[in-house]
Amino acid sequence: TMLQPSVSAAPLFAVESAHVANGTQLVFVTHASDGLLLKHLAVTPPSGQTASQKLNAMMRLGYQYVERANGTPWPSGAYGVAYTGLDRANRSIVYRGTVQVA
Repeated sequence: TMLQPSVSAAPLFAVESAHVANGTQLVFVTHASDGLLLKHLAVTPPSGQTASQKLNAMMRLGYQYVERANGTPWPSGAYGVAYTGLDRANRSIVYRGTVQVA
């Protein structure tokens, strides 16, 4: 799923897959067309209660996850995602989209 950037001429950014691991970890495998320093990930599950994770990872290919500390499992369905990061020119970019979680 290609995510939409908040600025023009930003590197492309896609979520290649999304799944639940161990019931409480929501895992995203991502790919960018150029290096990005990812700083934050926010996810909104079908239930509507947004969860977030601070990041500090320079990546082009990688994975990120959000874990529920209370042990509540993540449901399947359409999730809103928003990644915040910096490109090589140090521009702040927010990538948004909807990702299907199996």
